Formats: sequence, structure tokens, C-alpha cells
Amino acid sequence: MTLERQESEATKKSLSESEDRNQNLLMKIEVAEKEIAHFQETIQRHEENIAAMETSLRSEKQQTDVIMKQLADSRGEIGELQRKLEDADGRNGLLQDSLQRLEEDATAREAIMVTERQENEVTKKTLTEALDQIEELVKEVECANHSVHQFQDSIQRYCIIAVVYGT
Repeated sequence: MTLERQESEATKKSLSESEDRNQNLLMKIEVAEKEIAHFQETIQRHEENIAAMETSLRSEKQQTDVIMKQLADSRGEIGELQRKLEDADGRNGLLQDSLQRLEEDATAREAIMVTERQENEVTKKTLTEALDQIEELVKEVECANHSVHQFQDSIQRYCIIAVVYGT
């Protein structure tokens, strides 16, 4: 009778420990799921930011193309005006000022495009890091799930043993 009691108490203790471990694993899984959700939201924000940057970059490129065409057109007009109007130095000066502003604007836009490309690279790097972290977390969750299944199998064996010895 004492031996059965000791075995019963040992089984209860083992079951209690298993339940504690299961509870701990469940809490870890819950934390991991929250982190995964957070990383997924972060990835979505990064993807939206990348899409916005790509749209902005296309727009800037179109604007630059327009400006470059305007710049080419302005240069042609300046050459033609210089040949036709030798005495129009005053007007020519105004056109050259306008041309300089267009060139400065084009340079500024090119600088903005370079900055946006750099920001895009940083965002891609951040996204890659986030994806790596998510992959690590998924592996951890899979490992935790494996451990949970092992604990469940152990509990089932203990229950079977308890039923067999209890009858």
C-alpha cells in the first residue's frame, strides 16, 4: 500500500511538473506568437514604405526626364536666339538664369533620388533582418511545439500507467 502511495505521489509530482512545464511553454509560445505578429506588422509597414518609395522614385524620374527634356529644349532655344539676336544680350541673360535654375533643380532632384535610393537600401536591409528574425522565431516555435508534443505524449503515458495501476 505504501509503495502504491509513493508511486501515486511520484506520478502526481511528475504530472504537476509536466503541467508547469507545459504552462511555461504555452506562455513562451504566446509571447513568440505576439512577436511574430509584431514582425509581420513591421514587414507590412516596410513593404508599404518600399512601395511608396518606388512610386516616389518613378515620379521623380519622370519629373527629371521632363526637366532634362526642358533643359535640352532650352539649350537649343538659347543657341538659336544667340544666332538670330546678337543684340539681345539682356534677354539672353534672363534665359541663362532660367537655365541655371533648371540645372540646379535637376541637381537637387538627383540628390533626392540618391537619398531615396539609400533609404530604400536601408529599408531592404531592415526588412531582411526582420525576415531573418521571423524565421528564427518560427524555428523556435516549431521546437517548442515539438517539446509540447513530447510532454503530451509523456502525460498520456503517465495517465495510462495511472489507469493500469489504479484498477
